Amino acid sequence: MAARNFKALLDEYSKLAAMYGWRGRVYSVVFELEELMDSLSRLLIDPAFYEEKVREMIKERAEEKQILSFLASVKNDVEDILKKPDIKKILELLQSRGSLFKNIEELKEELNHLREEARGSKPRISVECLTEGEEGALSIFFENPTNFPIIVSIDSLKGAKLLKPSETFTLHPNSVESWSSRMLLEDSRIQVRFSYLIPGIDVKGFISTETQVMEPPEIEKLINKPIDPLRRLKEEYFKPIRRTGRFGDWEIIGYLGGGGYFHAFLAERAGLKSVLKIPKSVCEPKETPFGVEDIEFYEDRDAIREVEREASILQEVKRIRDEEGLLHLMDFYGSGIFRVRKKGGVIEVPYLAVQHCPKGSLRRVCLGDKSASVERLSLRDALLIALQVGKTLQVCYRRRAFVKHGDLKPENLLIDGEGRVIIADFQTATPIGRSTDELPIKGTARYFHPAPDDRADVYALGRILVDLISGLNAPEDSVPDEVKWLVELARPRGTRSPLRMDEFIRRLEVAWKRQAPPT
Repeated sequence: MAARNFKALLDEYSKLAAMYGWRGRVYSVVFELEELMDSLSRLLIDPAFYEEKVREMIKERAEEKQILSFLASVKNDVEDILKKPDIKKILELLQSRGSLFKNIEELKEELNHLREEARGSKPRISVECLTEGEEGALSIFFENPTNFPIIVSIDSLKGAKLLKPSETFTLHPNSVESWSSRMLLEDSRIQVRFSYLIPGIDVKGFISTETQVMEPPEIEKLINKPIDPLRRLKEEYFKPIRRTGRFGDWEIIGYLGGGGYFHAFLAERAGLKSVLKIPKSVCEPKETPFGVEDIEFYEDRDAIREVEREASILQEVKRIRDEEGLLHLMDFYGSGIFRVRKKGGVIEVPYLAVQHCPKGSLRRVCLGDKSASVERLSLRDALLIALQVGKTLQVCYRRRAFVKHGDLKPENLLIDGEGRVIIADFQTATPIGRSTDELPIKGTARYFHPAPDDRADVYALGRILVDLISGLNAPEDSVPDEVKWLVELARPRGTRSPLRMDEFIRRLEVAWKRQAPPT
């Protein structure tokens, strides 16, 4: 059908009618046939069968009414199938298998076969509830072990009230998903009833599960905990800007410095301090011994695309931060375009607005910056920081924000005003579904590993542990024996791969628990 337009189809059937002396209205038949062919293509049905059927009826001089009735009957069958709930998902599954059907009967037969194949199939669901006073955190883990998409929703919940609306979840074939929500506890046990549906083939049912409300493990209580020596750090110096600029709602206060890709400026909006990250390719601060005299801006369309890519990841990271209550993730205040007037016209300067962490980064700690009153961290504190970072990244993997951060290093682990470690700079994070081959290779050699998943972050975290314990340039065998085995697992020699993050975290917990708490 795609290869022939209506006129070509009309010409063909007009000649056929004249040849066999058929006296009906060719235009009416072709109009209905064309509409049917369009509908059939949506159902993965080859229209050739029905075209040939109409040709035979014309050759046999069937009445126009009989032909139109036949086409209307087929069209009704098509519409009945298209009305099935979420039939599109089953059609996508069939299309992925390369299916193409001769006629509607073949498609119906395949749908019946799928229904039999799916009968008895259902998702696996487990729930976990950790208490925090009167509130708690409900986590739901879904597994779809089938070859079909499955739609799941919460049918009822007893023992608690969710603090955000429940959702309908679409589980992709052979996938694992999760969802979490804060809640108000009403009982010591939580009962959840789920309804599920395999769309398009009307296989459905219910699953009930329950769980005891549990106290969080000791280490979980330390997530979001500030580190005392970091709390006592002096705030980092920034350079004043002589010609203070205003970009949209943000007023530029000072210059914080430049990283690998961005310049960072301290800005304020309605009392909220933020860091505006502006790509180096579009921005050049004119520094003097006394601060920054002025800022020169340039245009770079590639920089706009790069900022948009990181902004999409930061939006997902912020959603996880807010929903999971994970304060180790950098807060995100938005992105945008500054329009700067220059000779010759207006240029567009992209920016990201992120959380301001006034105490700088862990690099100051690793260097032993005496001007900042930095104390050397205890082994217990260093392990706790690694645990906090690892567990936070683990949630991001589970929530499918990205498959790896890709550029973990002390400079990208910032310190907020309370002494809490904040994971920053997601420019190199690999989104779900994107091959690392599609992204530019970026990273710092000492912390970089080419693994396409969380093993790359484990490799970097192993080196950060060395930096925190022994100093930035210390050899890896300089760490105490209590953690040397951990570093070797994270950064194996030869062709062996680093551990996966969940395995590394389990070993980190063991090492942390062996360290006596401070008296």
